[in-house]
Amino acid sequence: KRKRVKRNKSETDRNNNHNNDNDKISDVIEHKQTNPIKVMNRKQPQKRSSSVTREVSNKPFDQNDPAIINRKGCHYLFGKGVEQDYTKAFMYFQKAAKQNYPDAFFQLGYLYEQGLGVKQNHSNAIKCYTKAAEYNIPKAFYQLGKLYCNNDYSKAIKCYKIAAKMGVPEAFYNLGWLYETGEGVERDYLKAVGCFQKAALMNYPIAFYHLGYMHENGEGVDKNRDLAIEYYQKAADLGENVAITKIDELKKKI
Repeated sequence: KRKRVKRNKSETDRNNNHNNDNDKISDVIEHKQTNPIKVMNRKQPQKRSSSVTREVSNKPFDQNDPAIINRKGCHYLFGKGVEQDYTKAFMYFQKAAKQNYPDAFFQLGYLYEQGLGVKQNHSNAIKCYTKAAEYNIPKAFYQLGKLYCNNDYSKAIKCYKIAAKMGVPEAFYNLGWLYETGEGVERDYLKAVGCFQKAALMNYPIAFYHLGYMHENGEGVDKNRDLAIEYYQKAADLGENVAITKIDELKKKI
């Protein structure tokens, strides 16, 4: 039985130095016959650690520096060097946001979305993510896309498109999922394949699973059992254990 997975992971890694892109959705999901597995076997550049996940600084705490205030909030959010405390994290992020520190708006959106340290409020989460998006924080557009999927698919797709163009693999995946299932948009397997390929090129595990399924069943591509197994295996290697079952099923049919 097919497992459809719609990922709504809230993540906190940041990339603040991207430009907002309002190109048409067709530019994002342009379908090219690319095998992400071959591309991902090449040596990949090492990702930089974001400011959110850096080691606790030995620099004295300066209550007037928004970057340090925001970092203090991250320490309480993740329990780095201190006991985890969402309420204190929320307090520090608020202080940093009052000084218009971009990441603080994103973190406040996350806390409001999840109801951590503050009462859950998706309306406030959208406001905070929107403010973060004004500073071109890629994941802010992705989080807005997730929230807008609750009531406005048009806005959701627009936000996913921008996040995808800024290099967020989850955005490509969620776009693919919408086109594959026809949720909120007209079902289009070809566009779905294109989106999943983009996410797979960024080594997003579940995208390989969906590519395997689509090659197994000929959705948007020709049926190809061998390539389906190859995609499933890549997904399994990256931790998607559900792909192991699919591999076993296909090998029994050989």
